[in-house]
Amino acid sequence: MKSMKKHLILVLVLSISVFGLAQDKLKPKQKEAAKENLKQFMSDLNLSEDQKESYLAISKKYGEQLKSLKDSDAPKQEKLKEAQHIKTAKDTEMKNLLSDAQYQTYLKHKEDMREVLKEMGDGPMAKYLDEMNLSAEQEEKFMEISKRYGEQMKALKNSSDSKWKKYKALKEIRKNKDAEMKALLSKDQFKVYEKMQAEAKKKFKEQRNKN
Repeated sequence: MKSMKKHLILVLVLSISVFGLAQDKLKPKQKEAAKENLKQFMSDLNLSEDQKESYLAISKKYGEQLKSLKDSDAPKQEKLKEAQHIKTAKDTEMKNLLSDAQYQTYLKHKEDMREVLKEMGDGPMAKYLDEMNLSAEQEEKFMEISKRYGEQMKALKNSSDSKWKKYKALKEIRKNKDAEMKALLSKDQFKVYEKMQAEAKKKFKEQRNKN
């Protein structure tokens, strides 16, 4: 199991409320990797023993709520609305449990990984990462590039620039990111990366058309 994938899998386990996935869908090796990385995540938060127990209980409780919601026959819009309520309730409990510094770490970690996963296409991510078969050095660099350009896109989205200026800037960001990825990856790996990006863009357009 590669380092980047293990870290992302951990996020799926700990932050079920963000992605709506369940631990029982992880493969045995993925579960083991998640357990190992859970220790590192807890270290970053610097939780007390009591906090650790409560943190895991909160994560499990809201994870089960989201799993039940996902498996229900409720309309999609109703599911999205209820999922948002669940996320808000979870974050409120986490805020009450954690210190201000810990809560900021929790939020930043969740937001960083959400941006990375969004940029990488969410669902198909694991499939594409498997297909790329990155080396350890490539994984680390791949993660760094994805995060860096994800932050640039987020800053651009939140800027007060005109739509046309944002469009031009977005094209430049994607161009620069693709250039770095092309330099990092082999020819075959880059083809897989392009497929991943194409699927991510397709999902983005579909979501935009719904709004």
